[in-house]
Amino acid sequence: MIQAQRAFRQARGRGPTAEEEQAIVTALVDQELLFHYALAHGMQEEAVVQRRLARIARCMCANDDGPTNQAALADRALALGLHHRDLGVHRVLSDAARRLIRSAALSSDPEPADILAYYEANLDAWTTPAETRLSHIEFDGSKHGDAAEARAREALARIRAEGLDMDAALALGDAPVVPAVLPFESDQALERRFGRRFEEALRDAPVGKWYGPVPSRHGQHLVYVHAHRPPRVLPFAEVAASVRKRYLRTLADESLSQQLRQLRSAYDIHLPPEKTG
Repeated sequence: MIQAQRAFRQARGRGPTAEEEQAIVTALVDQELLFHYALAHGMQEEAVVQRRLARIARCMCANDDGPTNQAALADRALALGLHHRDLGVHRVLSDAARRLIRSAALSSDPEPADILAYYEANLDAWTTPAETRLSHIEFDGSKHGDAAEARAREALARIRAEGLDMDAALALGDAPVVPAVLPFESDQALERRFGRRFEEALRDAPVGKWYGPVPSRHGQHLVYVHAHRPPRVLPFAEVAASVRKRYLRTLADESLSQQLRQLRSAYDIHLPPEKTG
């Protein structure tokens, strides 16, 4: 538990909340249950585990006159209970148990009607996001500083006054960080490219007209929205193979959860007392 908390703190830069700590405890209990499931199903005989056990025994019993071959060393490690103390063995065996439990569902052949029902119950997973196709003129913030916005306004006035075509308009700006002409992209993709302020400001942009200035992490922009494309539910025929794979993964996850519930009821589990303030 202490090691898991330390790993969490190193990854997040803070200690876990009460809810996160409960999730850590649940994961550790699950790993221990799967470890014992693996032992009960003889998975300690697998080659990768045997090698690990032999290595442990060789290190622990280096000064003994005991066996030297891998199988005998692995047996000795098991007899001494060394596998209970090695995190590597725990991880290998619990992962092997998890794969074994999930494998039956993953290799099953579900009824087409069940796959279709899963698709219909999870249409959000098969819906493309709304997308926008645009061109933009960038005025580099690092180059022009606060003057970037004024340059963008001057360029917009010139485009309107002179009726500049797309190529002439695009030539008014600086070399863009993001390509000046973009294909259809989702709001999330545009946010990754330009930042949230750009994506939010873009919501007010008209179609078929230059608009701006629009701020981004790169500076200021004039934007020309060519078209919007609404969300679209992909037809089942287009995604049937993906639906089947996800359905099987869902069945496998449910099988694992069911097996863990059964294991929890079969063992007397003692958790460390909660810390008090």
